[in-house]
Amino acid sequence: MEWRRASIEGVTIAFSAGFIAAALRSSSLWAAMLSLMPAWKRLDPLVVLAVSKEERRRRQEEIRRAEERRSKVGGVLDERAHDSAR
Repeated sequence: MEWRRASIEGVTIAFSAGFIAAALRSSSLWAAMLSLMPAWKRLDPLVVLAVSKEERRRRQEEIRRAEERRSKVGGVLDERAHDSAR
């Protein structure tokens, strides 16, 4: 009778471990499949990318100002380097 109880426990543990392994494997496969889907598939990018003319002008003006500031800083650094080389 004791061997019967031990064999039933062994089979129960084996089936439980198998079930848990199968559940983990299927969930990892599901997660891998979801990670391969493009994030924008459910989102219309045109709505996000659509910018009014006024907003586009404002952004271009900000870029132009930033480039001017960068060129002024670069000019100052270039003058200092030129002066120190003398």
